[in-house]
Amino acid sequence: MTITFRRMWLPVLLLLLCSCEQTNPSAPGRETGKTQKEILIYCGITMTQPVMELAALVEKEKGCRVKMTYGESQWLKDTALATRTGDVYFPGSPLFLKSMVADKTVVETVEVGESRIVFMVKKGNPQKIKADLRELLRNDIKIVLGDPDKGSIGRETKISLDKMGIYSRVLDRVLYLTPDSKGLAQAIRQGDADVVVNWKALAVLKENAQQMDIITLPAGQTEKRTLTMGRLSFSKHDDLAKYFLKRATSEEGRAIFNASGF
Repeated sequence: MTITFRRMWLPVLLLLLCSCEQTNPSAPGRETGKTQKEILIYCGITMTQPVMELAALVEKEKGCRVKMTYGESQWLKDTALATRTGDVYFPGSPLFLKSMVADKTVVETVEVGESRIVFMVKKGNPQKIKADLRELLRNDIKIVLGDPDKGSIGRETKISLDKMGIYSRVLDRVLYLTPDSKGLAQAIRQGDADVVVNWKALAVLKENAQQMDIITLPAGQTEKRTLTMGRLSFSKHDDLAKYFLKRATSEEGRAIFNASGF
């Protein structure tokens, strides 16, 4: 499996997708000299770990290569549409898929789990932050939020705070906006923030679980969001893209996502 990182320019990304390949001499298809088929998954940062595990299964079972590039959901969407490359788009929120389904850029979707936003705080919750989004209006705590124009977590946070009519007031108190869920967790680990709003699944990661706690927010203040994969209409290996989605919704696939907190 090949993983590429978010880049600022599309030409750089394309160069990486063409050159950053890992070769497994014993992989199916290698011994016979056949060229392996490969598919590209655009994956939101929060879901990187389970998608890597799923990709490893698909590679083994189908004798193919799975590439993955991850980053903010909006950037991934823009990249897929601009380059017309790739096979599966997996954003952090299904909201990013709506227009793509409408214009048939995404021709099939499957649900593989669900997620909800929570507070993340320093281990032990030293600021005694309560389970209420209105806590973000306190003057004695440091806050970092996700950018709603770049990632799913920022967009979801804005939706919840807008429903309560307090987004602009909270935004005035925010130290900075970060593009994605990984940056929010880092803000807690580095001590930049006393509290962030993040996807619950990030707390499962070992590096986060050791340094922070989560505070579940009331159901009336947040909504569960399904984790939805979309098969892209311009996939060059439609059979493998279909199989990837099928494997993701299998019993084993769902167990992988459940183990990662989804």
